[in-house]
Amino acid sequence: MSNKTYILIIILLTAGIFAYISWSESRNNRGHQELESVTATYNTPQTVQRIKNILEEKEIPLMAEIDYAAAARGSTREIRPSVLLIFGKEAANSYLISKKPEIAAALPLKILVWEGDDSITRISFVKTALTAQRYKMQGEPMFDDLDSLLNDIAAQASAKEEANNINVITE
Repeated sequence: MSNKTYILIIILLTAGIFAYISWSESRNNRGHQELESVTATYNTPQTVQRIKNILEEKEIPLMAEIDYAAAARGSTREIRPSVLLIFGKEAANSYLISKKPEIAAALPLKILVWEGDDSITRISFVKTALTAQRYKMQGEPMFDDLDSLLNDIAAQASAKEEANNINVITE
């Protein structure tokens, strides 16, 4: 198996784990406590592009983009716009994994950009304090850094800006 295939399998498994955790937590009526959500000013494609631009500016590699709505097109069930962005820096991931190998199941970082039944686009991500708690790593300063990063990305992506100051997709 090639390295690219191996990496793709890991990314897809990570996305599947994230989706399962989100689904199972929401079934237990606790999902809203685990996810931080910010209302976006822009539609889903524009918000996704804004996040990609922010990641590029911060020199954070985008590892994968999963467009659930696009994947569902042509099936018996249509879904609203929903895109999962998976990203992170190898150094941060390696540091945490070296301390607690099983945390690799929660890494790399993920942001979900989705449109609700109310047609409002939101930016959601798992709260890092809960990830630290789940893996018994409370007090680890790296989680504060990751939390700040996720909140900063969400705030920047949802902020209203002049049309000529940012490169966004219009639909």
